Amino acid sequence: MRKYVLIFFLGVLALSCSSEQTEEIRDDVERKFSETRKKAEQLTRQEREEYARKIEREIETMQDRLNELKRNHQGRKTNPGYEVEPQIQDLEKKIDDMRKKRQEILTSGEKQWQDLKKRFDSTLEQVREKIDTLSD
Repeated sequence: MRKYVLIFFLGVLALSCSSEQTEEIRDDVERKFSETRKKAEQLTRQEREEYARKIEREIETMQDRLNELKRNHQGRKTNPGYEVEPQIQDLEKKIDDMRKKRQEILTSGEKQWQDLKKRFDSTLEQVREKIDTLSD
C-alpha cells in the first residue's frame, strides 16, 4: 500500500515538476522512506530484545519457584490421586521449551513475532497459574 501511495505521489509531482526536480524529489522521498524503515526495524529489534530479556527473567523466576516446590514436596505424602511431582515435571518441560524457543523471538519475521509473543504470554500465564495452584 505504501508503495502505491509513493508511486502516486511521485506521479503527481512528475506532472507538475521538471525532470530534474522530479528526480531530486524521488531521491529525497526514497531516502526518507529508507531512513524511516531502518528506524522502524531498529525499534522492533529493540522491542524484541527487551521482550526476550523479560522472558528470561520470568523463566528464571518460575524455575526458582519450581525448585522451591520440589524441595517442599520432596518425600511428602499427598492425597491419593493428587501427585505433585508429575505436575512439576510437566511445568519444567514447558519452561525448558520456552527457554529453547526464546531465540526465535529475535530471529522471526513480523507476523511470526506477533504469534510467538501471544504464545509466550499465554504459556507464561498458564505456568504461573499452575505454580500458584501447587504452592497453595
